[in-house]
Amino acid sequence: MSSIELSRAQKAINALTTTRPPVPARPQTGYTVRTPVVLRVLGYSFRFYEADLNERPHVHVTKAGREAKRWIDPFAVARRGRFRPNELGDICRIVVANREFLVEA
Repeated sequence: MSSIELSRAQKAINALTTTRPPVPARPQTGYTVRTPVVLRVLGYSFRFYEADLNERPHVHVTKAGREAKRWIDPFAVARRGRFRPNELGDICRIVVANREFLVEA
């Protein structure tokens, strides 16, 4: 093995064995929030938060690190998140098409 190949191999090994700084812990809120996904369509995940039981029926929609909130009954946008208008249209159509299922979930 040449010295160039050896140094490349050593760099690769070092990259794999280098420790990364720890990820900071999320602040404790005093309760555990469970978020079961009840529906997946076109890459969107529709979920409910256990801590939101005191609010009117709604669903949280996530995709690619973004999150929106839609009221189910009556139907309205609660929070747009960072979704584009065409994505919000997709979300709207999915919620309307699955409204009965989401209300029962």
